[in-house]
Amino acid sequence: MPNFHLQKNEALALALFLSAQTSVQEDWLPLPPELSENKLPSSSLDEVGFRAGLAKEHACLACHTVGDEGGEIAPNLLDMGYRLQPAAIMEILTDPARYNIQSTVMGALFFEKGAENYTPYFSEAPKVIREITSYLMTHGREQRKQQEQALEKAKKQFPKISANDGKAIYQALNCSGCHHHSTIPAAADAAPDLSISGLRVKKDWLKSYLAKPAALRAYGYHPGKGSRMPDFRLTSLEAADLTEYLSTLKGNVGLASRKTAIQALSAFSIAKAEQLLDDKLACLGCHQLNGQGGRIGPNLDEAGQRLQAAYIDMIIDQPDKLLPHRAMPKQLMPTAIRQLLVNYLAARQSAAKQEYPDLTGFLPKRSQDEGSTAKLYQAKCATCHGSGGHGNGFNAEFLPTKPTVHSDKNYMKRRPDDTLFDGIFAGGYILNRSHTMPAWGASLNEDEIRQLVDYIRELCDCQQPEWADGKP
Repeated sequence: MPNFHLQKNEALALALFLSAQTSVQEDWLPLPPELSENKLPSSSLDEVGFRAGLAKEHACLACHTVGDEGGEIAPNLLDMGYRLQPAAIMEILTDPARYNIQSTVMGALFFEKGAENYTPYFSEAPKVIREITSYLMTHGREQRKQQEQALEKAKKQFPKISANDGKAIYQALNCSGCHHHSTIPAAADAAPDLSISGLRVKKDWLKSYLAKPAALRAYGYHPGKGSRMPDFRLTSLEAADLTEYLSTLKGNVGLASRKTAIQALSAFSIAKAEQLLDDKLACLGCHQLNGQGGRIGPNLDEAGQRLQAAYIDMIIDQPDKLLPHRAMPKQLMPTAIRQLLVNYLAARQSAAKQEYPDLTGFLPKRSQDEGSTAKLYQAKCATCHGSGGHGNGFNAEFLPTKPTVHSDKNYMKRRPDDTLFDGIFAGGYILNRSHTMPAWGASLNEDEIRQLVDYIRELCDCQQPEWADGKP
């Protein structure tokens, strides 16, 4: 289980959500009536007695560790009493396949599963299961008590945290990618494509990142969805081996043939690049540089330390080919300006890192409307303008100018549809608004932009001024 850098309130939210998951599969048979929690005897065994008796007799030590004895391919049995509920222990001992434990790992040692019930392999099977469960629960009593106290303390500390918060975090972290859930499918694109790693990132950076991951896209690979790169606790050798493999992956998106020559910039050129980023270009609406800018994309301060020059060139020129989610719009600019930016960013060597946000505080409330335009607005606009158009997207607080509140009827009814179209197509700069509002005209077609204009009219529940209708 990797480290997802969870804060205490995030861990509480997940715990509340997981504790509420009680559905069972249709093919689960009821346990034999002898196996119920109220029939558990009090255990008088000590660890030595349990290890030498029940654990050894029933081959538990072939896979599980008990004390300083046993195998290493299954969890420590002495942890089970505070990790699992007694019913779960008895279910696993009765029918390991119920928890997706394959027969090649743990066979059914006590019962044979039939079409309608379980048949014991030997007459004492129910008694043995009860005795094992009782010992494990007795052994784990103190740890379980400490955990319960810690849980109650967390609930009092964060009284507003709910299971719904946990569900949002479960989805954000793509927990279903490893853990099956009956109603929450795994996301197939919750992380960057690694097939071009050999042409995208530098080997030294990749090795250090794999060994100790940190926030890169702090608010998620899909902006606002909250996915994170977990820490798999790789050894230095494992990180090095994985880096060597990933560095061989060069994909087929045109990067290999892209020739990008890097030149050292003069002080004048550096100042020019920074002035363009500060005052003209929309890059800092999504990226951070010199302590300023948005948090949608990675920090540009360390672009040269992390990325290869050809990738920097192509991500500016053709972001749609490298980012399938199209969160970064293509910005039309003269070749000379793009080359200036590539040279400037390729020289950035800062080790500045972002911090992961509190997932209970920023995950956007998704629109219930499943229409394509609503989804388009959520993907392209909501990060700044908010899911409901209230100007409160997670990125809004990092912008120098507050995003337009699309739900403000009094303001929006004075804006013609053509003005809204122009702002989306050409960016805020064209309307003498904030230059950090990017131009989407090279990434969205005109129909999509018209649909966004119509959707904004739904958010404000208003129409354009009568004079803009062109009617006599």
